[in-house]
Amino acid sequence: MNLHAAIELFLGNYRPSTRRSYMYVLRNFESYIGPARPLSDIQAVDIIRYSQYLSQRPEIKSPVSYNKYVKTLRTFFNWCISVQWISSSPVLAIKRQKTSNRIPRDKAFPDDALKQLLDYTRWKPREDAFVRFLADTGCRVGGAAALRVEDIDFENRKAFVIEKGKTEHRPVFFGDACAHALRRWILQQSRKRGTYVFSTDGHRMGNDHLAQFFRRTCERAGIGGYGPHSLRHRKGHQMADNKIAPSVAAQALGHEDVSVTLNYYYPRDWERVADVIHTLSETTENPPQIIRFEANKKRSG
Repeated sequence: MNLHAAIELFLGNYRPSTRRSYMYVLRNFESYIGPARPLSDIQAVDIIRYSQYLSQRPEIKSPVSYNKYVKTLRTFFNWCISVQWISSSPVLAIKRQKTSNRIPRDKAFPDDALKQLLDYTRWKPREDAFVRFLADTGCRVGGAAALRVEDIDFENRKAFVIEKGKTEHRPVFFGDACAHALRRWILQQSRKRGTYVFSTDGHRMGNDHLAQFFRRTCERAGIGGYGPHSLRHRKGHQMADNKIAPSVAAQALGHEDVSVTLNYYYPRDWERVADVIHTLSETTENPPQIIRFEANKKRSG
C-alpha cells in the first residue's frame, strides 16, 4: 500500500469538514515523502526530518500549528495500524511542542459587540433567534444546524442538540429572551415537527453555510466578521469568570473530559486556592494548641 492510496482511503472515513482539515496536512506530508512511497518504507528518521522541515516553514510559527501536523499524522498512522498495513507508528519518534491550550480572550465574542449585534437583529426574527440561541447555550454551530422543532422544550427552557458527528443528543439551556425569539421565528415560518429550526425552507443547512450566515449578520451589524464559535468561547470564559465549577461548565459545553474545559478557559488561580484553603482551615473545630519549640539551654555548673 503506497502513501497516496492510504491517505485517500483514510480521508474517505470522514465527513467533509473533518476531511478538509486532515487533507491539508496529509497532502503536505505526501508531497514531502512522495505519493508512491510504500507505507512500510516510511521510517522514524523520515518523520524526524519532516518535523525539522516543518519547524523551518515560516507559516508554522506557533506550537499550536506544529502540533496540529503532529496530531494529524498520529491519527493517520494509528489508523494504518488498525487496518494492519503497518505494525508500528513512525510518528512516535517526535513529540508535540509544549503550549498553553487556553483560549485567548480575544477569541471570545465581546459583550459590547453582542449588545450591538442584538440591537441589529431585534427586527430580524431568524437572525435574532440564531444569535440568542448560540449566545445562551454556547453550543457549536453544528448543533444549531441540526436543531429541529421537536428538539426544543420551551417549558423547561432547554433544547437537545447533536454535535461533532455524534448520534446522541445532549441538553443545552437558554433564557426567556431566547425562548421568545425562537417562538417568534418558528411561528412566523409555520414550522412543524421534523423541520429544522434555523434554515429558510425547513431543510437542514450545512454547518459552513450557517456559519457564513452568522458572519454576514455580524458584518451587516457593523462589528466585523466574527465566527459563531466565538460565542461558545464567550460562554466558556463567562463561566470561568463566574467561578462555575469546571465539571458543571464541561457538561454545559459538551466536553467529554473536564480537563479540556480547564485547559481552555480556567486560569491557574493560586490566589483563589489560597483563599479557599485558609477559609477551610479557619472552620476546623478545636484547633490544636500551637507548641513553640526552643533550643535546649545548657545547664550551668
